[in-house]
Amino acid sequence: MLKAFTLIELLTVLAVIAILLTIVTSFAVNAVHQARATRVAMNLRNIRAAAESYVSVEKPPTQTNFDLNFLVSKSYLTSVQELAHYTLCHQKR
Repeated sequence: MLKAFTLIELLTVLAVIAILLTIVTSFAVNAVHQARATRVAMNLRNIRAAAESYVSVEKPPTQTNFDLNFLVSKSYLTSVQELAHYTLCHQKR
């Protein structure tokens, strides 16, 4: 006699697979958000380092505002493709 799976067994396996997919999907989404946040933090650190380097080396007497394109033109940053929406303001202390 041929033994086959019952409907209950098949539905149970499908339910377990669905639960596992839900868990894995939530971990994947969280990993993507964490990676994006890490990339933004790294970009901001690079911008800060470039701005501090510019101010340290050039010692601008009166310039208070500059943008990322200015830092690229002075070779303090290499690219602004991902950083185009950030703006820098240098405030006197």
